[in-house]
Amino acid sequence: MEIDDNNVSEEQGGDYVEIYSKTAIFWFSMLDPIFGGALLLINLNAAGYKKAFYTVLSGLILYTAVITYVENKLLVVYKIDMTILLFSVFLSLY
Repeated sequence: MEIDDNNVSEEQGGDYVEIYSKTAIFWFSMLDPIFGGALLLINLNAAGYKKAFYTVLSGLILYTAVITYVENKLLVVYKIDMTILLFSVFLSLY
């Protein structure tokens, strides 16, 4: 029985693509979901997942539209002062 020490897979050509790690995407998503989504879009594009790319892109566009609509309703219709709301959220983090 012969043992082959050279059983490392040979990567030739362009099979390997550099992508952002799950941890980086997670922490950028905690900062702002749009940043995490952008990193995920870059990963999906680099790996060649076109269908998933368009699904995530449409989700990001929908997310941005919903957040903009909710903020508009809070500011204009209900006349809620966002500085007080954001200040209370900021204080709860610390």
